[in-house]
Amino acid sequence: MSRPRPFPAWIYLASIAAFGECATLLIGGGRSDARAAWLGLHYLAFASVFSDRFLIRLTGVEWIGGLPGLLAALRPDAFGPALLWLFAREFPEGGTFGAARRIPSAMIPLAAGAGLVLSATSAASGVLRMQGFAVPPSLELLDPQSPRDLYWTTLIVLTVSALLFIVWKARFAVVNERRRVGVFVAGLVAGSLPAMVITQLEALVPAFRERIAQPDARWLSGIVMYSMLLSIPLTTTYAVIVDQVLDVRLVVRNALQYGLARYSAVALLSVPLFVAGAVVYRYRESTLSELMTGNGISVLAVVAIAAAVGARYGPRLFSTIDRRFFREQYDARRILSDLIPRSGRARSMDELAALLTAEVDHALHVHSIALFAINPPDNSLVAPDGRMRPLRRDTPLAVLVGGRTDPLQIDLRDAALRRLPESDRLWLVDGGFRLLVPLMASDGGVIGMLGLGEKRSDLPFSVEDRRLLCDVAASAGLALENLLARTFSAAGAAPSPTTSPHGRRTRDETDEAAGECMQCGAVQRASEGPCETCGADVCRAPVPHVLHGKFRVERRVGVGGMAVVYRGLDLVLNRAVAIKTLPRLSHEDAARLRREARAMAALSHPNLALVFGAETWRGTPLLIVEYLEAGTLADRLRRGPLPVAEVTNLGMALADGLTRVHNAGLLHRDIKPSNIGFTADGVPKLLDFGVAKIVARSQSSDSFSGPSIVAPTATAGGVSVTVTDGLRYVLGTATYLSPEAVRGTPPDPSVDLWALALVMYESITGRNPVERPSLFDTFDCIARAEIPDLRSAVPGCSAAMGAFLADALALDRMRRPSSARDFRARLERISTDLRAAV
Repeated sequence: MSRPRPFPAWIYLASIAAFGECATLLIGGGRSDARAAWLGLHYLAFASVFSDRFLIRLTGVEWIGGLPGLLAALRPDAFGPALLWLFAREFPEGGTFGAARRIPSAMIPLAAGAGLVLSATSAASGVLRMQGFAVPPSLELLDPQSPRDLYWTTLIVLTVSALLFIVWKARFAVVNERRRVGVFVAGLVAGSLPAMVITQLEALVPAFRERIAQPDARWLSGIVMYSMLLSIPLTTTYAVIVDQVLDVRLVVRNALQYGLARYSAVALLSVPLFVAGAVVYRYRESTLSELMTGNGISVLAVVAIAAAVGARYGPRLFSTIDRRFFREQYDARRILSDLIPRSGRARSMDELAALLTAEVDHALHVHSIALFAINPPDNSLVAPDGRMRPLRRDTPLAVLVGGRTDPLQIDLRDAALRRLPESDRLWLVDGGFRLLVPLMASDGGVIGMLGLGEKRSDLPFSVEDRRLLCDVAASAGLALENLLARTFSAAGAAPSPTTSPHGRRTRDETDEAAGECMQCGAVQRASEGPCETCGADVCRAPVPHVLHGKFRVERRVGVGGMAVVYRGLDLVLNRAVAIKTLPRLSHEDAARLRREARAMAALSHPNLALVFGAETWRGTPLLIVEYLEAGTLADRLRRGPLPVAEVTNLGMALADGLTRVHNAGLLHRDIKPSNIGFTADGVPKLLDFGVAKIVARSQSSDSFSGPSIVAPTATAGGVSVTVTDGLRYVLGTATYLSPEAVRGTPPDPSVDLWALALVMYESITGRNPVERPSLFDTFDCIARAEIPDLRSAVPGCSAAMGAFLADALALDRMRRPSSARDFRARLERISTDLRAAV
């Protein structure tokens, strides 16, 4: 029979309510995120643990008969570990590679099988008890009411293993997600472990079981267990609503977010008072001397310390919460309120645009902002700085914005925006807008528009943000109307249809495709006629001459199977950049590319080319990266092979860069000589993170179907192709694929290490060892790992280097370096030997 658990019914009811409500939030709001559903179902299973305890405490009957008793005996909690492992498989995103990737695949069926056995055993035992029969020893062994506690031990072991896997996996989360994931995981683990530890010690340690059976100890342990357990829904909800760690699509007011955070702090700081009150109540009939000599004094001492810590740091905690939620709002209110009269004093369109963009960005911290003003001659909305394409006022998008008085939230998945014509949707994607605010004239017509990108905090625009923006728009609209009136009055006539109200061109190189010389690669404004550099004919380029007023495209420097690379100039910082065109993406994927480019831009390493950001032009994604003036490794190899010592140093430097990439949860996935560049000082850098993909996205895909061939390109020695995984993310170039990639295995860091080893082999020998006349022969060679011995290709080459490349390019993965760090360590030993031999 079960041991007594002297807790009142309201504790069980509170646990059921807390976990049930959190499960409803996750399951109901997270329909687009399977992780939220798995975690919500796990919480429901966990809540069921308390349901029978609640009924027993409420009715005073140990066994409930009939259908309710049978349903309770089925024990839904037996499936809790399996649901948690399903969640752990997908959360957090990124970072599990190789064998670690297969851990959830093994544990999910194991936990599900254990749940079936435990549930069936419990149901059989319950039926026998309801019929008045004794439970046989074979069933009692796994019965949840058994004194042996094997049922709970099994569940705890499976649950703890899932929690530990989540904790380990969180170390490799996508770099810009780690803080948010850390809050979520810390709350989940810290709330679960005390109850599991106490329950397991009670089951396995007789002395502890005897001690915890005493009423005082049982009561105090219950306070600890249930205080921590009830914190799980609180911390989980906080992470989901405030940090948005899961994609739960709920409209939550900022006040609710603030209230949740503040009341969480209140609850935390109230724990010592609650415990102290519970101790006093427990010993209410004892004398002071009995209290001082019993366990109560130890508990009160701990409570006193906790209370002192709370008193010391509590105000700081509340201050931090206020700054987190309202300091930006206070600043925004002050800044935007001051902006209203200042906008009315603007003396030119440029001054108004500069004032609005600077102050709104200062207030709301957005990635981008643009002002559009009406150009009456051609009835379009134009950006005074010329960085965005005009938008005609008669387009469905302009009509949609003009038909409202409040800002329009931009979500390209929204049904209303899906009905827009392709040109309007491309305009939104190019601007990266998340909010469009109409500027109204005195007659109620639309005279302009503010376009705002995402907030840098990734938080949505609040109701307060929208209200303040409406006030700013009202004032800016009147200021804009006065400026237009003065401009036309001073000019004496309307401007030319090719100019904006302030005299700048509206259809310039920002809007139109540039011309590109196929002979010398020069890019010019005119897309027809002779090249201004060499006199050859030009053709229409896939890029404008000036991109959004930020970058001027100057010359084509490379062409690949799926991309063209141009040298450009950053017009703001006056620095050279490389501009790479990428394959066309869906509008949602193009918006995602911007976010992933920001994640890649967070990577900083001497051997990684810097990523400055991503833009789109007429639906074509463009990646802006560091320009390396000393050319690529492919350029050097055209002049002949490299010395072994130089290749060794090259491999060590690039392995260093890959270590940083892999630790951030990313893969490069297209390492080849043309993607290895050099600075003017000769420092090698990995290029082309436009083909890199956040590992978490490939892991969460269930539709991986192996490589498909796209864009074959002739090379000097045969055929090179680019292949994709069917999800429009590039896997790599055929002649640098690993055997696992050829077989369609989902990618992990080994694909980068294999490609780097092939690049080193090619750098020493002057040829790619797997390239064959036909593509299918190439794939067959890779799948068999038929790599000639290095010393047979280069007699007299270092034996140590030959042995290293034989291991790194072996079909048996156990022979290969286990990580980029291991790759570098092996090369470092070879480098030491080479220096000693000189």
